[in-house]
Amino acid sequence: MAVKPFLKSAWYSAWLGWKIETNWTDPLTFAGYYLLRPFAGLLIVGFIFLIGSFAAGNMSTQYFTYLFLGQISFIYVSQITMVTGSLIHEERSKYETLRSLYVTPASLRPYLLGRALSAAFASTVSMLLTLLLGTFVFSYALGIRLEIDLLKVNYPALGLSVLLGIASLISLGFLLSGINLLSTKLQFTLSEYVSGIFFLLGDVIFPPSMLPGPLNLLSSALPITYYIRAVRASVLSGVWDAILPNMAMLLLLAIIITVAGLLGFGAAEKRAKRLGILDRKSEY
Repeated sequence: MAVKPFLKSAWYSAWLGWKIETNWTDPLTFAGYYLLRPFAGLLIVGFIFLIGSFAAGNMSTQYFTYLFLGQISFIYVSQITMVTGSLIHEERSKYETLRSLYVTPASLRPYLLGRALSAAFASTVSMLLTLLLGTFVFSYALGIRLEIDLLKVNYPALGLSVLLGIASLISLGFLLSGINLLSTKLQFTLSEYVSGIFFLLGDVIFPPSMLPGPLNLLSSALPITYYIRAVRASVLSGVWDAILPNMAMLLLLAIIITVAGLLGFGAAEKRAKRLGILDRKSEY
């Protein structure tokens, strides 16, 4: 498929995804909806930290900043995997449009890419809203100082880290979509399984070095780990020497998972077509 038609299809798919997500309500309600879930997660982590700190008699603002940045960065992970993990089921069973998408010249790949990009944009909205409100609640209402100096943030490195993280998550979304092409049993839980594993192993709320050896080793093979670390290094130190090792590993793993995602989705698509289950629906 030519590049220009592919990108055009992806663009219109992203626009469609944005319309699907936003046209059910007014903009203010939509903003509240996209703020509620990530902000609730941030509050849970924050109050667990507060309760634990008061019980231990030790309040570490450095560790709270570590938690805060990890939870904020994880918004992209949870929302992109949630969309891509349920997209095939949505198109196959809810809207019953999968067969129509498959027979178009563009086929499924640009559509999946566009919907994932739409989820990434929505995640950015959620992240910014949660960042602003979370900073206000914890720094001003509760008096917990965040050790973040906006003048020391390496903004180019931060932007590049986020883009590489999004690329990794979109490629992972192709793998999740490929799994759902072959199954009608995981559409409601697959994204939760994956995001839960990443939350545990991805250096979000505690260093993976605290995990048992095999899990620590698995953490070092996840692109999410280096995405979170690159974001933290970009915000807290801003020094390229601290950022580049994580960014290099993130780039390498992003390339690997992109190749794996495209090959895995292609293999799943061919198998689903051969077995005659491409448009198989499950009724509940």
